[in-house]
Amino acid sequence: CITIQDKKTLQFTRFRLRKAQRKLLLSFEKQRLAGDPIRTIVAKARQWGGSTLTEIYMMWIQQMHRENWHIAVIAHLDDAAKHIRGMYVRAAKYYPNNVGTITLSPYERSSKNLICKEKGCILGVGSVENPDQFHGYSYAMAHLSEVSRWGETAKKSANELIQALRPTVPDVPYSMIVLESTANGRGNMFHNEWVAATTGESRYDPIFVSWFEIDLYQRPIKDRQDFIHKMDTHPKREYWWSLWMKGSTLEGIAWYMFFQSAENLSDLQMWRQYPSDAEEAFSSTGHRVFS
Repeated sequence: CITIQDKKTLQFTRFRLRKAQRKLLLSFEKQRLAGDPIRTIVAKARQWGGSTLTEIYMMWIQQMHRENWHIAVIAHLDDAAKHIRGMYVRAAKYYPNNVGTITLSPYERSSKNLICKEKGCILGVGSVENPDQFHGYSYAMAHLSEVSRWGETAKKSANELIQALRPTVPDVPYSMIVLESTANGRGNMFHNEWVAATTGESRYDPIFVSWFEIDLYQRPIKDRQDFIHKMDTHPKREYWWSLWMKGSTLEGIAWYMFFQSAENLSDLQMWRQYPSDAEEAFSSTGHRVFS
């Protein structure tokens, strides 16, 4: 029922789940079907549609399961917040009439907050740069995007804003809190949340999405035997084969080799933006005091 803009063609098309999105959907559905509040933290590579799926899933809950069930979407920049808002508006515009209608209008003359006339559900979208707009509402679902990029502001720190928002989300079925981000080193709030989730110290379901789980990152290979020979004789052959053992295709490794060389990116830069596992994602600066 949802129309999105395809990342490759930039054309409007019906939304279909990709491999990595199915992985995230499993986390949501596993908790929903168990009757639990949905709490998920996502560490990820770039450009796989995690925010898209999260918004669509929250919209589905609003349209099919709940009324007066408000969403708060907080990004690290105002432009990113506007992009997420535009995705929601597009989905509402192209929603099939035989399923229902989604009529959106500004909520209390706000330029950022929208309300769905049919369900009474509010969509509040903003950024950590302007946190005050989220005061005074009761949100049942919160999507916090690119959390590791949230810097300190004159009004509130990222950690304070998150801790202030969490208690406003009720601890009931169909409520949601999703923390998602590319990693940004260790010791920050997002890293601490990830460690707590993976060690069982919090109830958040940890989902990691590697670059080779993303359909975009493939490069055709003309001669597979020649490519394998180049892998075997390359100075980084152990690393290339470790990617294969983790689940990458040869076409994925070919993309990784080409992209890193073409963009002149260091290993650390690749690990930050296109990690193959959580250890790479949360790599530090590379300048360690101790080995």
